[in-house]
Amino acid sequence: MNRQRINVAAAVGLVCLAGLGCKSLTGGGKSELTFTHSKVKETKAEIKAGHTYASTKTFTKPDGKGGYERNAAAIIHVVVANHPLDSSFGLRTLGTLPKAAGEVKVQFSLVGKDGTSGKESDAAPEVGVYTAKADRFMKVESVGILAHDGSAGTKNWFNSTKLDGQVEITSADDGKIEGKIDVNDGEAKLSGNFVATLGKGAAPEKN
Repeated sequence: MNRQRINVAAAVGLVCLAGLGCKSLTGGGKSELTFTHSKVKETKAEIKAGHTYASTKTFTKPDGKGGYERNAAAIIHVVVANHPLDSSFGLRTLGTLPKAAGEVKVQFSLVGKDGTSGKESDAAPEVGVYTAKADRFMKVESVGILAHDGSAGTKNWFNSTKLDGQVEITSADDGKIEGKIDVNDGEAKLSGNFVATLGKGAAPEKN
């Protein structure tokens, strides 16, 4: 099967974020996330929205004494898109399939440090490096591309058992996060920079 290349404009240059308007991160000009996936057509798109949604993940494993060890950490879901995002019901609306040809979303999840909490939906991720090969914490847990093939929306997830690479959160303040991603699963690839608003849910802005 031939792999195809998708270029998704993201937040290195001029990025329009829901709730923040347009922000230049590198002094102007467009930027792109470069993505390769066999099930997604090649395209370029200017990012018009980026949003996060936090929750808490609990880990349970035998403690070797007949009981169980329980740990918890914040998990931050990041979604960026080339169309307005509806975050009013968290991932229920952020993760919906694109509805029109040319619409694209990039979605990935980051598990934080042991003991962190995602009780508040606008909780910020820890600044630092998250790796796909980490055991449980500071881990890139999932990566996917949601696209529209001209007839229907599709979800195209990277193979989590083969996922490699990292996400670096370079800043998390003023109601937003900035970072860079470079991941692959041996076939699909994704790299580039991103920005997303932290947040309580909000309905999509009009074009």
